[in-house]
Amino acid sequence: MTDNQINSLNMANTVTAFLDKNNSIFSTNTKINTLLAAIKVTILSLIQTAAAQGTNTTGATASKQQLKQLAADKALHVAGGLQSYYEDINDLTLAGEYHFTDSDFTHGAIAEIIIKMQSVHDKAASITTATSTPLLPFLVTAADISDLQTAISNLTNAVPLKKVMQASTTAATAILPGQFAIMRGQLDKMDTLISNYKMSQPSFVQGYFNARKIINLGKTMQAKELHLEPHHFEAIFGKKFKIGDTFTVRNHSEVAVTIFLTDTPKVAPTANGIIIQPHAEVKVSIPSDFADQFAHWLTVYNPSDIDDAHVTVILAHGKSKSQASEIGNVAP
Repeated sequence: MTDNQINSLNMANTVTAFLDKNNSIFSTNTKINTLLAAIKVTILSLIQTAAAQGTNTTGATASKQQLKQLAADKALHVAGGLQSYYEDINDLTLAGEYHFTDSDFTHGAIAEIIIKMQSVHDKAASITTATSTPLLPFLVTAADISDLQTAISNLTNAVPLKKVMQASTTAATAILPGQFAIMRGQLDKMDTLISNYKMSQPSFVQGYFNARKIINLGKTMQAKELHLEPHHFEAIFGKKFKIGDTFTVRNHSEVAVTIFLTDTPKVAPTANGIIIQPHAEVKVSIPSDFADQFAHWLTVYNPSDIDDAHVTVILAHGKSKSQASEIGNVAP
């Protein structure tokens, strides 16, 4: 898929998630429900076609992707043990350092992935000796640490196997534009149906058309979509941004949310928070909009007692070209 196709597919997924969440508003409207089901079928077809487009030929030899996933699984296991160990001794700063997700070890430049995996191994190895096994209560053994190093070495030494099944890829690439045209037509019809609720459900309509905006992610941008229950928080983009970068935060919800920078992703922060009003889209500069207090994670918190929150956050390295309002120009 091209960047624009990926952005369109992400938008469609956001729209269907928004409609599923607000199904009670149109539950008896058979036109909307039928069209929503059809859009989901088209999205599934697009995903399947995209998978065919990227099919590799690896033969009987383990591919680089397989080696990366094997190493990622082992790194995630050891990192989880480190995080649990540091939480157990109440060192929440170091616990945050080893708070990783699978995507941290599977997405991005291979050199950066290997560096992160190696740092996990080296820390685990440094605190494990023949007479001291502090990670054992967290199900990480000396053999696990040794296996991780072997997996890292295998990945480092792997010969890239990126031969593509040319005929299959060409066919899939040719199919995609037609499938996207079908999806655009379906979404245009949905726009008309949803607009009929403008008088009776204005917030619902506004939220829908916010979801319909395509987020154009460039090569230096990443996005996260969050669904937060009442009083729930989530820390994202750990160690992936620096001073001078920008967040664009789109709140699709009926309730305000608060964002923070933190170095303790497992603990709800309380200082230097920024409130993002319902259905608002704002740009936030790092760290100047956070009282110039830099940290390595962004935490999004839903303070509502009863309502869920739906938020999209885009990280841009450097200044963002987003048309969203600056945080200082947003009405309270």
